[in-house]
Amino acid sequence: MKMYKILFVLIAILTIRCDTIPAEIAEEIEKTILTEHEINSLLHMREEEMLAHDVYSYFSGLYDIPVFSNIARSELVHTGRVKELINKYGLEDPAADHEPGVFEDAGIQELYNALTRKGKVSYEEAVVVGLTIEDLDIADLEMALETEVNNEDIVEVYNFLLMGSKHHMNAFYFHAQSNEIEYIPQYISLDHFLEIVEKD
Repeated sequence: MKMYKILFVLIAILTIRCDTIPAEIAEEIEKTILTEHEINSLLHMREEEMLAHDVYSYFSGLYDIPVFSNIARSELVHTGRVKELINKYGLEDPAADHEPGVFEDAGIQELYNALTRKGKVSYEEAVVVGLTIEDLDIADLEMALETEVNNEDIVEVYNFLLMGSKHHMNAFYFHAQSNEIEYIPQYISLDHFLEIVEKD
């Protein structure tokens, strides 16, 4: 009987201690440790979404077509969602002091330069660039979800970004069809592309 009393007292003490854990510590407990792949994916996606925003913002100044400014605003929300995770997990934000068209990742910088150079030629080329960016985003997000990330926060945000990218692809595809602009996907399969743009 004495042993049971001792156990009861210990359980009561532990319960009180758990109930009085400060909110900051409780929040830390809820976090999982990110893998190196997850960290790299988040940092890359932060700039990839910013690239989309900057390219569309640039095109909105060249062409009086609402699709560019509308999707640019959406991309700002997307990159903001990634930033929230970067802040939550205490990572260094590669776009903390972002200037339009300037990126820390050399590959993204090169891509930005190539895409804006292509899109400034004509409205038709700018639509192709829009489809290319969403094509790339979808491919990268789906690859990350399949092979790189398991963290629940990242999975939730990436699924949100993926849904948005598919909507953006449909918006650009509408303009492509309306102006007889041909686009062949470069990153996802043709079947997957048609599945997205032909979905009711």
